[in-house]
Amino acid sequence: MRQRIIRLADELGYVNPNAQSAPKAAGLDVGILVPDHFFSNDTFYAMFYKQLMHALTEAGHFGLLELIPEDMQSSRTLPNLLRSRKVDALILLGQPTEDYTAVLAAHGLPVIALDFHYPSIPMDVVVGDNVG
Repeated sequence: MRQRIIRLADELGYVNPNAQSAPKAAGLDVGILVPDHFFSNDTFYAMFYKQLMHALTEAGHFGLLELIPEDMQSSRTLPNLLRSRKVDALILLGQPTEDYTAVLAAHGLPVIALDFHYPSIPMDVVVGDNVG
């Protein structure tokens, strides 16, 4: 019976908050989320993503890109990277909607917004000053 309960808990995605997590042997798996309409081969965010991947690799981490379509944002559907628990942290590029960003920030992972900021959402941000 105990094994059936444990198996069912695993299937439902239960994570014991008191369980000791094993230390990771390698770097972090960092999810990089970009709204679909902000990303194409010749955009600023494509170049930004490339530089971000170089920096993550040099630091011994892994980057996983997921493009977020408009309907996923409007329905507030979590990205696959979060639903499958594949990442340890998130980097947001290209300014998802404020509501969607709030959902992502409230998920419990470390989240950083690059190149945008919503004052109503408590999260770390890095915004370039291309005017100053």
